[in-house]
Amino acid sequence: MQKRNERTIVWARSLMVLALAVMVSGCAASRSVVSLDQPSGTIPNPERGTTIKIVKVSDARTFEASPKNPDTPSLGGQDVNDSSLTARAIGRKRSGFGAAMGDVLLPEGQTVSDMMASTLTTGFRQANYRVLSPGDSGYETAVPVKARIVQFWSWFQPGFWEVEVHNRAEVELTGSLPVLKNGLMVRSEAKESMMAVTESDWQSIASEGLKTFSGNLVKALAGKPNDAE
Repeated sequence: MQKRNERTIVWARSLMVLALAVMVSGCAASRSVVSLDQPSGTIPNPERGTTIKIVKVSDARTFEASPKNPDTPSLGGQDVNDSSLTARAIGRKRSGFGAAMGDVLLPEGQTVSDMMASTLTTGFRQANYRVLSPGDSGYETAVPVKARIVQFWSWFQPGFWEVEVHNRAEVELTGSLPVLKNGLMVRSEAKESMMAVTESDWQSIASEGLKTFSGNLVKALAGKPNDAE
């Protein structure tokens, strides 16, 4: 009787795993386009503080067509060589068994560099820096800051009872500010668990990644780099 119950439990678990795989893979083959929430929306400039301008945000991520690890940025087929797509790519779907499938992109006209520039503006302002844009009074004399996106990626990790989606960001900041004189690397990690990954989950984890990154940037600018790892 006990063995029969054990077989029943194993069979039930197997069915759940199969059902989960079907649910995940059903929409995983197609490409998704999602918009992300920016951290805290539009943050006004502080009345006082060091004045800076973000002059360049470059996307230095390395993409592969068939990476061994899901946390490596990737696109299917020849799309991996299309800079107009890699500039918008934020994740790659996987089947219930972990095989790479459909891409996750930002909408046309939006890029990861633009998104990160907005997030950096928010973080600097929250850290009491005045961030100016071209045309603003004092822009020409503001301290220039450059950013290089080493990583911004979301990926799927299958599990037995539930799955996880992750986001990782890594951005190097350079400029003549004292805190940036030797370069400042700001990192963040975000993770969410669920039964199956839907379109909104990709949006949620990448948006959460931006929020976490922005918070870590504020800490790093305050001289707490260990909190930004």
